[in-house]
Amino acid sequence: ARFLIENMPGHWGIDSASISGYIAHVDSLPGLPHALRRLLLDMPARYPDSFPQAKRVEDIRIVKAQDLIGQVDWAFRMKDSCPWLEHIGFDMFCEGILPYRIAHEPLDFSHGQPDSILQAVYDYAQQHYDDCQQSSYTMTMFIQRSHEFRNNYTIKDKRLSVMASISSQEDKLSTIRLRDLGIPVTMDYNPAEAVPTSNRRWSTPFDPRLFTKSYYEITQMGSGKFYRQTYAHNPIPAPTDREEHVPAFFRDPFQKDVTSIYLHTADVEIPVSLPAGREYAYLAMYNKEEWVPVAFAKAENGKCRFRDLGVDALYLPVHYPEGRMEALGAPFVFYCNGKTQAKGGTGERKKLCIERTEPYQGKFEYQGEEFPGSCFECDDNRDFKSADTVYIEKEMLNYRLASTALASTPTARFWRFTPNSNYVVMAELHFINEKGQILQGKYIPEDAKHSTDLTDEDSQTFRIIEDALSIDFGKPVSVCGIEYMIFSGQGNVRNGHEYELFYFQEGAWHSAGKEKARNYRVVFDNVPAGSLYQVVDRTEETRGALFTQENGRIRYW
Repeated sequence: ARFLIENMPGHWGIDSASISGYIAHVDSLPGLPHALRRLLLDMPARYPDSFPQAKRVEDIRIVKAQDLIGQVDWAFRMKDSCPWLEHIGFDMFCEGILPYRIAHEPLDFSHGQPDSILQAVYDYAQQHYDDCQQSSYTMTMFIQRSHEFRNNYTIKDKRLSVMASISSQEDKLSTIRLRDLGIPVTMDYNPAEAVPTSNRRWSTPFDPRLFTKSYYEITQMGSGKFYRQTYAHNPIPAPTDREEHVPAFFRDPFQKDVTSIYLHTADVEIPVSLPAGREYAYLAMYNKEEWVPVAFAKAENGKCRFRDLGVDALYLPVHYPEGRMEALGAPFVFYCNGKTQAKGGTGERKKLCIERTEPYQGKFEYQGEEFPGSCFECDDNRDFKSADTVYIEKEMLNYRLASTALASTPTARFWRFTPNSNYVVMAELHFINEKGQILQGKYIPEDAKHSTDLTDEDSQTFRIIEDALSIDFGKPVSVCGIEYMIFSGQGNVRNGHEYELFYFQEGAWHSAGKEKARNYRVVFDNVPAGSLYQVVDRTEETRGALFTQENGRIRYW
């Protein structure tokens, strides 16, 4: 009770009376699960513009003694009934089970309302599986794998459905459902998401024996900081001068730096020159659109020591004069060996040849791994009964256009590609004549929707080839070479698109010019060397990942 009361200031929710009509509407939804109801009641706080009548109210003003006592009693009943909670540490217990709210929903002190179908899964696991009895992490994994854990409730109200956007709030819904079962869970998140497709937030079960859960997605995030939502207060910047601006992210005391349980970390000390009277500097990371503050430190003797930074990451030192972000120096890479290297430019000029705007990820490699053994054949007859095999691919493919020159120059009307696996996702397939031209034919059977996807010289259009793909050129044609490319996700430079290259110097982005892509690459001349770069596809107005050039190779951040 002391823990809840001491940390209660700053916690708030929406006053039930101010949204009584909305609550009645939510409660009119038939068969609405308790956890989903709590999620929907958080919408007025999440979307204040849609609920101008909603009023904030501080918990410290409205929480009643009997409600607090009931919350504590319920938490200890869970502790007594769950084997994995019997010897749990006090900190884990206070953060994973004891809190009475998840977000800013109206207060609800009704307990013991887990989904009945989920309760059955929980009871079965606790009764039959020794590992689930002793490990909250194992129990969590068992429940989340079950069919019953999926949210099968359909919100028919379109406005509610759009606002709830269950797919983007799975972490919150999962946390509510698991806590209702007595499983200690909290939410961790990445403040500066480098890859938008990655999960920015996720629910994390506390397990007294395990350090943390290992997330594959973290390797794709490119972040140097991770935080955890807490009920307890955590240190935040406290400038002496009230006029000193503190970014919104660091005005929230209910988030704890947990980077060290996800990444190898180290401290870094950098010189800073702050205006007179200002005390705090920040490190920011880039999320494709803007720099986002992820760490703070108080300046002492002209230096700031930032603690527990993820290594092998890119940071920009910043401060906030008059409330706007301003760079304090060049962006720098904090390498695994503890050394830093500024990326502010060398004064030299160079040429940059770019083939991708995003890093090439191994999850697409399976397409290339399945390609060896795929073959190309030709015949003068449509049935290919007397087909000649002109080439069999022996190498694994990557995102680049593969090209092979045929040993002879066979002539035939019908040509065929046969994959060596269940299917191949092909972006390009060109049959080249002696003049170096791409021959145009018709697929068999003709596919109007994908009729040009393999010959349009666009790496982002593709066709799924599940069986042999035949092409009728209408007359015998001589083929000197074959070009082909697998689809490797969004990221390849697209022929004909206009790209603009930016470099970061003196605290701002500067344009190095615009060029059109040819031969699946775009080339920029006279580019300032040693800088941080980003390419923007001006044809579609999409931004690529940040990158530097190290030892002649592009490295993405």
